[in-house]
Amino acid sequence: MLEGSGTPSPSASGGEQAGAQRFQSSGSGAATVGGTVYMGSSMTEGAGPGGAASKIQQPNYLTKQLAYQYFNNFSGKQLRDFIAAGQVSGQLQDDAGFLEGQKLWKKLVDASAGLTAAGHNVSPLDVLASYTGKGPLGAAGSGKSASVWQTQYRSGRKFLVNTQTGEVKYEGPRFETTYQKTIDLTDPTTAKAIATSVFQSLLHRDPGNGELGGFSDALRSAEQNSPVVTNTTTEYDPNTGEVVGQTASTSGGLSSDAKSYLATQRIKKSKEYGAVQAATTYENALENAVFNNPFGSVG
Repeated sequence: MLEGSGTPSPSASGGEQAGAQRFQSSGSGAATVGGTVYMGSSMTEGAGPGGAASKIQQPNYLTKQLAYQYFNNFSGKQLRDFIAAGQVSGQLQDDAGFLEGQKLWKKLVDASAGLTAAGHNVSPLDVLASYTGKGPLGAAGSGKSASVWQTQYRSGRKFLVNTQTGEVKYEGPRFETTYQKTIDLTDPTTAKAIATSVFQSLLHRDPGNGELGGFSDALRSAEQNSPVVTNTTTEYDPNTGEVVGQTASTSGGLSSDAKSYLATQRIKKSKEYGAVQAATTYENALENAVFNNPFGSVG
């Protein structure tokens, strides 16, 4: 992957390193005149205390025009890494390629040039890294590192705000589902109508007060054990966090058929229902014997 600070990864090859070294400066003061761009630093041989040889870190600078052209020296892997870094930082779309990457590099070079001119050694890749909170922030040579992104909550939603550019990025989920359980109790009039219909159908009479109360208690218990669950899915704009859509679905609860079935099962367990069924069977058999026998009236 591309480094966020220091010499950019594309300078790894010998030719590219040599190109950057030609514009190397020992300090930022002289190099920041005329639109130069900080391109990271490298270790070079130098004289230490007492004249002894030692390695010292030197900042590298390119003119703005050469920094633009630097992108064209990327190898295939370096290009892929750069585009991937742009996508992770939110600066490139998922289908970005060479042209989109080139445009982003130019923007990063422009931003780096402005910071370099202000005396801050921030490379194009450092600017890109700042979008993921990994870029250096201090003035040139301070050695400090911190995130330019601060977390803010607005109306309960999480956002990241870039303290340098003012850019706001939504950090919450794109889809969020909430679940709500409610108990849908049948009103007394409807419960009485269900019980009456089933009693008349099976026992050929209306239910008594005690029977109505027993059915109402059983129905209430069944409804409490079968709550209505409402699933609401909200979609948020991935950039602004604004609500762009909402869908809801429900499940659970007792249907009208389920309520009638409950009353039917209670009645079928009673002794009266067995007696009514036996009497009905005997009556039907007698009617069949009398009215379906053509010789029944011969004397």
